[in-house]
Amino acid sequence: MVKMSDGYNLNLFLVLTVQAGLLYLFVRSLIKPASVSVVLTNQEEKNLHAKHLTVDLALTIACAGKKISVLQLKVIKNYIEKDIAPKRTSEKIAYYLKLLSYYFFISPDFNQCSLISKQIFELLNFAGRYDILDFCMRLVCADDVVTTKQLVLLKDMAEQLEIENERFRLMLGKIIPVSKYEVNDIEIILGITSDMDAEETNSLLGKEYVKWNARVTNSTPQIRKQARDMLEIIAKAKSQFTH
Repeated sequence: MVKMSDGYNLNLFLVLTVQAGLLYLFVRSLIKPASVSVVLTNQEEKNLHAKHLTVDLALTIACAGKKISVLQLKVIKNYIEKDIAPKRTSEKIAYYLKLLSYYFFISPDFNQCSLISKQIFELLNFAGRYDILDFCMRLVCADDVVTTKQLVLLKDMAEQLEIENERFRLMLGKIIPVSKYEVNDIEIILGITSDMDAEETNSLLGKEYVKWNARVTNSTPQIRKQARDMLEIIAKAKSQFTH
């Protein structure tokens, strides 16, 4: 639980509470005796349910970091406003209160991530599942440090969403700089597993070296830095696994 004595946290709490309160008053002013509800198709209902699950999943993965940052809260808040409740003010209020609860009071059950991911898999096609994994990676990247627990949860999420390991690592390399990793996990970063023999490991490291070495001269500074960092990790992995 985050201590409410922290002035910075308290300020955030007050700001979000005021927002929720103002939205509530706004909703009350719009209530009419007869309202026409929007009828959703079966697929639209599935998509909306998947987005609700995504918020729960994103909050849980964010909680696996050092601490949910204000920027991460804003990322989730923007997702709610854009993708879940652009015109449903009452839903915004409910989710603002959920954000507050997770930020200050709730210790999430990380075992739920796998279950939630399986539910999302049943609701969405590959493109939809890919977008959700992309969103969760970008949410994690919004913090200064990405913990090993978060990387493990993201990897498990990808497995439950049936996004193959090679594509997962490709996404990871593009979205999250390895310089943000709390610990360089060779298995997650390079895909090396304990059941690989020396030949398989050398082959994989060779492919990774060729891929990242080609990016060292990229015109984008962030890509160049990621390439240099990856080459350093590959060199350490070679010394560890090939002797």
